Amino acid sequence: MNDRNEFVVVGLGNVLMSDEAIGVRLVEALSARGDVDAELIDGGTVGLQLLPRLEERRGVLFADAARLNAPSGTVRAMEGAELDAFLSGQAPTAHDVGLHDLITAMRLSGTLPDLRGLVGVQPQTIESWGGLSDALTAALPRAVTAAAAIVTKWRNSVI
Repeated sequence: MNDRNEFVVVGLGNVLMSDEAIGVRLVEALSARGDVDAELIDGGTVGLQLLPRLEERRGVLFADAARLNAPSGTVRAMEGAELDAFLSGQAPTAHDVGLHDLITAMRLSGTLPDLRGLVGVQPQTIESWGGLSDALTAALPRAVTAAAAIVTKWRNSVI
């Protein structure tokens, strides 16, 4: 595996459901920047089908809409045990189950890296297509910065 593939950022979400698309849009924005030293994956809504693509990684960072019980557009980055606690404390929706199940499957298969995280953004609305809300459009640059900072920190920790 080359160095770039040691780390991966996976954007989750349904691009047909307004703010639910934030994870995919974040990965697109990271790709446009071109300076994040990680593989970038549009994970969409495929859930457990991502498992083979995440094995053998030193770090896996997810980006997704998340129920943070905060104002719309709030960005929260969490890693390791904080991510685990966040997921275990949620009453899951159908989409949350996908991320929770994916992390659980990685743990059970012994492929869950110590370096794991989530950049979550509190959605304003999850409706049929209409693009990101104004709140999430404004939050996207902060979320991108948070994701890039985590990957840089992880990369620097293994040099």
